[in-house]
Amino acid sequence: MPKDNYIISLKGVYDNKPRTRRANYAIREIYRFLKKHTRKSRESIILSTEVNNFIWKNSIQRPPRKIEISLKFKDNEVFVFLKDSQTFKDFGKSEKTKDTKDSKAKVAKEEPKAETVKDESKAKVAKEEPKAETVKDESKAKVAKEEPKAEVVK
Repeated sequence: MPKDNYIISLKGVYDNKPRTRRANYAIREIYRFLKKHTRKSRESIILSTEVNNFIWKNSIQRPPRKIEISLKFKDNEVFVFLKDSQTFKDFGKSEKTKDTKDSKAKVAKEEPKAETVKDESKAKVAKEEPKAETVKDESKAKVAKEEPKAEVVK
């Protein structure tokens, strides 16, 4: 999969633009730059969420002055990522490698759950024993209450 790296200057966004629209203009400037350098339409250029968040992290009034991006081309589309980001590295990997990582993580997560089930059963047994004692104490109290009533009736 072909890839390219670019540094896009966004300082023109600050010139004669309203402060409340600078981040919007920065996104437009990225699209213009990529349209010119990749010869693709705007619909075929896809910005990742990390690029969007990078532009918007300092609010709409203060976008960054420049941005380093990496491009990957796939199926007549251009995917835009921050330079050397983890999503850029993971993009395009086969589903099989992701599934093996997920299955290993699931196995690791399931083992502690089995231990907690054993601990819960021990806790239930421990909780049941005091309840049985309180029931015995209550029956003694009922017997004690019944005896005075019988004496009053005589």
